Amino acid sequence: MLLQTVEIDVFRNFTNKQSMAVDRAVTCLIGKNESGKTTVLKALHRLNPANVPDRFDLTKDYPRRHLARDRRAKDLEEVEPVTAVFSLEEADLDVLEDQLGVRPPVQTLVVASRSYGGNCGSGSPAPWSTCWSW
Repeated sequence: MLLQTVEIDVFRNFTNKQSMAVDRAVTCLIGKNESGKTTVLKALHRLNPANVPDRFDLTKDYPRRHLARDRRAKDLEEVEPVTAVFSLEEADLDVLEDQLGVRPPVQTLVVASRSYGGNCGSGSPAPWSTCWSW
């Protein structure tokens, strides 16, 4: 799978939704100090934590100046601070066909997200392997 875009909303210093396109030929983040480079990487890591379980924490990760106000207005456990869109490569399509018995279309995009409550975009708690849709 190749990461195509990342969308971050209300996570650490990102108070408004930000979308970033990812170029498959570029493997770096460039920006001034305190511009959010580490925040982007942390959000992506929490989408599918490797090695050490990690999740979004409202108290630590939600933008502090909006936390009290937003808690009164909506259920923050349902807020999805990160959404990523991936494109599938030929090998991915082969694996999905083997596992699901159906071959997805060639230009299939996979959308993965996770909420502060640890839920997938579908609203149910689950491991990353079920937190995607196409």
